[in-house]
Order: sequence, then structure tokens, then C-alpha cells
Amino acid sequence: MSPNLRRLGAVLVAVVALSHVASSTAPAAQFTTEKYPTTFEPTGNEGTGAFTTEAGTSRCKKITTSATLSGASSTVTVNAAFAECSATLFGTATKTAVAMNGCYYTLHVTEGSGDKYKGSGDLVCPTEKEVFGTAFISGVPVCEIHIPEQAGAVQVELTDNTTNKTVEGKLTSSKVHYTVTLDSGACPFNGTGTKTDGKLEQSQPAVVGGKEKPAVID
Repeated sequence: MSPNLRRLGAVLVAVVALSHVASSTAPAAQFTTEKYPTTFEPTGNEGTGAFTTEAGTSRCKKITTSATLSGASSTVTVNAAFAECSATLFGTATKTAVAMNGCYYTLHVTEGSGDKYKGSGDLVCPTEKEVFGTAFISGVPVCEIHIPEQAGAVQVELTDNTTNKTVEGKLTSSKVHYTVTLDSGACPFNGTGTKTDGKLEQSQPAVVGGKEKPAVID
């Protein structure tokens, strides 16, 4: 056999070996379920959340989520609604409200095994839409922020509950961008404008896990 043919044979062997390694590599973690499409809903437990800015912390006692999965995927889109929210401004308890305005989370599973997984999440909004957060005193708005669409807005921790076939999620972030659009005398912001210090902590007992067709992470 000529030297050229021997070299060609060695290259082909290397290519085949690499192909075998690639094909035997474990696939990335994915949300899966027994039937598709599946609409995911909380399993009776509502989540809680807190969003902290330079003006203080707004807490929501109830968060409800929903999502739809059309096939096995490492990404799931989650719609969220916030209720019973409040904050303390200059020592005074105030009511706050969060309007999603069509914005939603896109969560990505990037690493993990067994029952523990990690990933990232994007805040995605329709064109010219943003999340609105408003604080009220005696029904009058005194603070307002707008949170725009942003990629990699949150870090995600997911727990795969194999016993009851649900997935619990926790979202955190210390770098949410937002814009203060209303800063009245009763509002402790340091003026209007864009800020980058937003901190989010959101816990959902069942981000993914419908009763009829529950999902797991494989």
C-alpha cells in the first residue's frame, strides 16, 4: 500500500472514531412527557416571588404559570401571572401590581443529571411591549418601572420530581435591567432612567407538571 493510501486510511479511521464518540454522547437534558402536545399547569401549589430595586423589595404572594410543550425539548416557554403584590415605601405598606403585557419566559435546560438541573431564562416580549410594575398609595400610582425584553435575564434551577412526575423551578437574577418612568415624592427611587440592579427571586412548585400528562426531564 502506498504512503498516500495509508495516510488516507488513517484519516478515515479517525473520522469513524470521532463519529462513534459523537453518536454515543448522551443527549442534552430535555423536557419530555408521554403525550404531546401537553399544556403544563401548577399542581395546586402557587409560587411566590420578590423583585428588589434601589427603592426596596416588592413581594408577590401568588404566581401562577402555564406552558405548552409540543415535543421533547430543552426549551420551554412559560407564561406567568402575579397577584397579591406589595412593597414598603418609606415605612409605608403599599400595593403593587405587575402587568406582563404579553411578555413571557423562555427557559433553557443547559446542564445537570438525575433530579437536579440548571439553565438560563430569557424574558421575551411582543414588539413594543414591556413588563410594567406599579406601586400605589391610596389607589394613586407613585412609582412605575418598565422591564424590557432581555436575553439571559435569569438563572434557572430545576428539580425533577420523578415520584409525582412534576418539575419544580426556581428563577433568580441580580442583573435585571429596568427603567424608572415614575418617581414621585412618595417613591424612594434615585430619579427616573435606566437601572441595572434589579434582583429577582421566583419560586414555582410546579413550573411544569400537568395532572393529565405530567412531564419530567430526561
